[in-house]
Amino acid sequence: MHPEPGELPGQIRWIIPPGVLDIRGPVRAPRELGRMQNEGTIDEISVGPRSVLITADSSAWRRIGPAVRAALTDALRTPGDWLPNAMVPDDRASSDRAIEDIARDVIRTQVGDYVRSHGGRIELVDVCDGVVTVDLGGACRGCRAAHDTLRSGFEGELRRRCRDVVGVRARGDRL
Repeated sequence: MHPEPGELPGQIRWIIPPGVLDIRGPVRAPRELGRMQNEGTIDEISVGPRSVLITADSSAWRRIGPAVRAALTDALRTPGDWLPNAMVPDDRASSDRAIEDIARDVIRTQVGDYVRSHGGRIELVDVCDGVVTVDLGGACRGCRAAHDTLRSGFEGELRRRCRDVVGVRARGDRL
């Protein structure tokens, strides 16, 4: 596990091995890390596929950094104790709207242009709790390369532009 700067001041992204935590999005952490979150030392914790993003007052990181590292290491020992943040409904809806805007732009521009150049069609169906559902039609329907285009093209660009994406699926597929 190692830290790297997040996109905003006060954010540290802790890189963890894939598959350690199955939960995604804003969370309530267990043990000491959860206590730090509850008392306000940590403002927010959000889990991605290979990282834990922790937000705190940027001026406090020098003081709290070692304790956060130790608490995170301890909390990762009990992955089943991590819970979705109960305060997320408004945040999640706002995040879904942001993801939707970015997804529409990706479809309108580079990835959509590529799909259309091959006679295909990609349409946004829904964004719910960070999961983006699209409909693939035209030449994409039944095409063996459609999965690669969806993953490498659409999902790759979407994740590059928005870290809140939990997953992408084609209508009718499971995540």
